[in-house]
Amino acid sequence: MSDPLNNCFSLASRRLSRVIGQIYDQALAGSGLKITQFSVLTAVGYAQGQDLPLGVIAKAMDKSTLTRALNPLVRDGFVILNKGEDRRQRSVKLTTAGHLLLAEATVSWGQAQSQIETLLGETSFVEGHRTMTAMRKKISSKNDN
Repeated sequence: MSDPLNNCFSLASRRLSRVIGQIYDQALAGSGLKITQFSVLTAVGYAQGQDLPLGVIAKAMDKSTLTRALNPLVRDGFVILNKGEDRRQRSVKLTTAGHLLLAEATVSWGQAQSQIETLLGETSFVEGHRTMTAMRKKISSKNDN
């Protein structure tokens, strides 16, 4: 029988996620953002000034993570939360301050990205990303039934 403490795939992935998240959070600390908040700002920024339905962002992260990341961004005036035609639909849009924060934080994110690539080496970095993406897609497609 496998050792649940040392051979658990979920625990290993959480441990890796935690140490990687710490690197990004440290790099982003000057902007006041956590990596989850940066991810939300980036997604909204890619909408290029259009309202982005929250459901689109929610597909990339769980609902509670999205709520925890989004609330301070709304409170601090970096994003505007809009109500849709349906009460269940809401969208979000960057403010001018949000655009400025995203530009500043993107530089810090790039530094963290480079640090992780240096720690892992370019080949492991690229292969690791490709492997994680493939695993997520494979597992997600099996669970979407």
